[in-house]
Amino acid sequence: MFNKKVLAVLVLSFLLIFASISFAEVKIQFWHAMSGNRIQIIKNMAEEFMKLNPDIKVEPQYTGSYRDTLNKFIAAVKAGNPPHIVQIYDIGTQLMKDSGVIVPIGDLIAKDPSIDSGVFMDQVTNYYRVGGKLYSMPFNSSNPVLYYNKTMFKEAGLDPNNPPRTFEDILAIAGKFLKKDANGNIIQTAITWPMHTWFFEQFMANQNAPLVDKGNGRLDRPTKAIFNSPAGLKIFKFWKELTDKGYILNTKKEDWDAANQYFVSKKVAMLITSTSDITFMVDQAKKQGFELGTFFLPRPKDAETGGVVIGGAS
Repeated sequence: MFNKKVLAVLVLSFLLIFASISFAEVKIQFWHAMSGNRIQIIKNMAEEFMKLNPDIKVEPQYTGSYRDTLNKFIAAVKAGNPPHIVQIYDIGTQLMKDSGVIVPIGDLIAKDPSIDSGVFMDQVTNYYRVGGKLYSMPFNSSNPVLYYNKTMFKEAGLDPNNPPRTFEDILAIAGKFLKKDANGNIIQTAITWPMHTWFFEQFMANQNAPLVDKGNGRLDRPTKAIFNSPAGLKIFKFWKELTDKGYILNTKKEDWDAANQYFVSKKVAMLITSTSDITFMVDQAKKQGFELGTFFLPRPKDAETGGVVIGGAS
């Protein structure tokens, strides 16, 4: 999720660079990847900020997906006309640090005593620290969660207040939701999630299993991938069994909207996706007439207890 305090800190911190240059109106270009109704939310945040700071003009611009925004930023840097502030997804942190074109937000915050760093959660800001230094300001943070249709659980004879906690739990109840038409086509089933590598990363983290060596890249630059492990195999076996038995509706690559629509249209009883969609899910559950439930990301029953990784951007 994101809020107005973060945008204010970003803009005010940036203004420190210009403080000794001019007292004329300052224009700040802000590139972001917040699509859909979030575009208007960002515009509203900028307008509220400008009402409080009439000498500052913030120009937010939607620049496509996270990957599109990063690529456009790289191109703009090469062309010599980058934006003043850009929103980059979490895995772009090291790249931005290495680029040498950014000013670490921690350096700017240190120069402004009016900013209370205590209002920020260490669990989130630490994700964007390298060597103890805060390089970027978390803007929207989220993690994966299991959404489930309590109404469909009741109709299937299941306890709506006892959602599945493990891969095995999901497989044990999935068949209760499977329905096919006269031609054998699946018209309803158990679960879906967007076909995105983020979910593999999260399933690994939830087993406390690394993707790469060198402490999962925290101790030093990783040199090889190590997800070809028992933890990684459990994920692929789970996914394969769901697919083979028709218990999952697989989306196209990175099709977040399709997964959401499968769930809100009641084609599936469960959805694994981002907490950033909670408002959409609550609204859609009311419109579609079903009771919504949420629960933690499932893991294999015999897996080591880990935890999900913060996603989003900064």
